[in-house]
Amino acid sequence: PFTYSAQGVPQSGTSVQVDTIDSRLSVPVYRNGSIWVAHTVGTPSGKSTVRWYQINTTSGYSIAQQGDISPNATDPYTFTPAIAVDNAGDMALTYTQSSATQYPAMMFTGRKAADPLNTTQTPVVVKVSPISSVGLRIDVNPNISRWGDFAGICSDPGTSALFWARGDYAPGSPQRNPQT
Repeated sequence: PFTYSAQGVPQSGTSVQVDTIDSRLSVPVYRNGSIWVAHTVGTPSGKSTVRWYQINTTSGYSIAQQGDISPNATDPYTFTPAIAVDNAGDMALTYTQSSATQYPAMMFTGRKAADPLNTTQTPVVVKVSPISSVGLRIDVNPNISRWGDFAGICSDPGTSALFWARGDYAPGSPQRNPQT
């Protein structure tokens, strides 16, 4: 079970929040008898966090493993995930991380098929926005800046354990809309 109450999360340098989109599941990946998927959920402390799942499909449907990215109250907010799995069963996950003291950043983590269940490796910063994102506002709440619609990741079809990812960042003045 999960809750979802946050639409925006804080970012450094402004009171305008970053849009977490919502709790819809990201594009699922089917690989080796499992469906892999991720989405943004709310934590008991009210923060947004990325949750990922491996769903076994070989005899009905059951959760084989799952995990949260930044699952405690002192971690930054994590949101807008995208997930991929290669033929070896290695999983890669890209997402955004932000807080009142951090500009939005594109992040990456993953797990090898042999890693302990329900775990991911230490997250890596791909790109930190040099400014806050305030350019593209959503109609329902002008204090929230649109973010993350174009996050994605896929495995390289020619090379196992190589993943290609894309995500948003705020590029700086004068262009203030998120870029991919």
